[in-house]
Amino acid sequence: MSFSINISNLGIEEIDNLSINGLSDETIITTDEFDYWFNEEKVEYEEIEDTEDNRLDAVEEFKMSSAYNELEDNYYPMMNEVEITQKSICSEKTDLLHQFVPNVSALFISSLNTYALGLNAAGMDLSDNLELAYYIVDGKSPIKANEILSLSDKATDLLKWCRNEISNNNFVDFHSLKRYLNKIKNK
Repeated sequence: MSFSINISNLGIEEIDNLSINGLSDETIITTDEFDYWFNEEKVEYEEIEDTEDNRLDAVEEFKMSSAYNELEDNYYPMMNEVEITQKSICSEKTDLLHQFVPNVSALFISSLNTYALGLNAAGMDLSDNLELAYYIVDGKSPIKANEILSLSDKATDLLKWCRNEISNNNFVDFHSLKRYLNKIKNK
């Protein structure tokens, strides 16, 4: 069973956008917004070498820039409805959501003391994104996409693996999911 709530009447202070605030520095430096900002501000203007260490050192400065505001805007739910999750959303899950389903934002709604998933994109059927996001966060999904339309190849493989886990075990264990991702990463 899926529960949706409308967030249009909530104040901005009631919504913690975990897709932004929960991202690790290592994930932030992989975003297009950070890449553009770093190349413009640091590499070209300040002539800093483009290394991972220099990128990580620049994250706090990036968070004070207008480019970071653009990143925040990209991760705010477009629709005023969000899907309630059963489990909390830690930064490790937020990083996986960013990597595999960037069209879904993770939120914490303080006035309701609940976590939620919201679509930050529109224009096509994104039920496959929500299904995979639920597997990552809750280990189960109340949504089953009829077709996989908008996922990357890696995300499609992960969704298929999750569906297989559901068939065999009735849930997706987060630690098993991480082991699967490590296994395919090392191939």
